[in-house]
Amino acid sequence: KLQFLYLIGGGGGGGGRCVCRSDMSKRRAEPGRAAAKRPALPRPRVYIPSSGRCCKRNGTVNFFFNEGYRATVVVEPHEATEYREWVGDKMDLLVLAEEGQGVGYARNAIMEDAPEDQWFWIIDDDITSFHERVGYGDVDVSVEKTMQLVLTDPKIVENESIAIVGLEYEAFATRRSPTESHRYILNSYCNVVCAYNKARLPAGIRFHFKVREDFDFALQVILCGKQTLRFKFKFFSAPAMGTVKGGMHQYYFGEQRSQIAHTVLFHAKWGSLVRRCQKGINSGGDITNAYLPNIKVLWQSVHKKLGQQRMEHAKIRASRNGVPHVVEAGAHVAAEDADSSSVSDSHFSFE
Repeated sequence: KLQFLYLIGGGGGGGGRCVCRSDMSKRRAEPGRAAAKRPALPRPRVYIPSSGRCCKRNGTVNFFFNEGYRATVVVEPHEATEYREWVGDKMDLLVLAEEGQGVGYARNAIMEDAPEDQWFWIIDDDITSFHERVGYGDVDVSVEKTMQLVLTDPKIVENESIAIVGLEYEAFATRRSPTESHRYILNSYCNVVCAYNKARLPAGIRFHFKVREDFDFALQVILCGKQTLRFKFKFFSAPAMGTVKGGMHQYYFGEQRSQIAHTVLFHAKWGSLVRRCQKGINSGGDITNAYLPNIKVLWQSVHKKLGQQRMEHAKIRASRNGVPHVVEAGAHVAAEDADSSSVSDSHFSFE
């Protein structure tokens, strides 16, 4: 004898309807209709270089610790014991081989330790939260969901030219939920919170400077034909530069000769693509009006150079294939059009 179940309509004035219970059981048994359980995504590895900020209540290490996300804290030898006692068995520890070599040295050590064919993150140690713009407001986003962006975002997954992914500074995030064309910025800065994939990076590139090392690395990647991607509506919160003791604070305010030397070398390396300048900074009470040597990357010039490179490559391909020279002009226009969406980002660059 068949049993029938009366289902109440979900709204809209419709009445109920009878469904045969045996039919429902049959439908549930069909594999195509069964609700498949989504497999859990792996957790990308995270590295947090840290100095002078052991046991800090507000910072990246404690932020990740509180959300149960295991990360690798990268420290200098003289702080290894202190940090190990603090993080216990909840975090991994990577102890650098040498003292006082700067951020670029620490990042190169991370690159050697990181997995060869998987995404991994390098995050400064003063991050307090992650957010996403929704409407004209924003919502907090968990550590795990943020770290898995490199595994879930279609643009990153499908475009294997993207070798670096970054979040935006809170001050420069879009003011409302963006349209599809304004969700990302290609071929611009990625720093502070960055993901890398060594399998996608150009071979042999390294971090070379104690200041603006992330900008130098991004320029290398971009001008080698790979891409960087920065989210405009996903961003991080952190204290203003120079306001928290530890980290780069001592270097910023105690080693200006070294900063000047590195900015001179940076300018010598990249020439017309960058400009030397000064950056005002609040040191948290020690110095009220400090101006540090700085480098501003001229992203519009970078994109123009990319267009020129593509035109040259088009010329080479055309000459090999016996295509008349007139075809190459179209290749240059196409290159400029491809870059036009990211050129508009130049006025957002605060560096």
